[in-house]
Amino acid sequence: MDVETKNQWARDDPAFVAVTILLLIISSVAYGVALQLPFLGVLELICWVVFVKFLGVGLLVSLVNW
Repeated sequence: MDVETKNQWARDDPAFVAVTILLLIISSVAYGVALQLPFLGVLELICWVVFVKFLGVGLLVSLVNW
């Protein structure tokens, strides 16, 4: 039996992104508690870190390098 590869070095596994986002949420909550932010401030910080800094900048960098 001959096994062919796809010439792909990366795994098609979204679990890494999910775990990274979970760790970003935990660290954002800890940061918000340390700064004594109100609840809505912590939620805003989580949204900023996850959607803008992680996903947005990652998408921008991948598009530029594409």
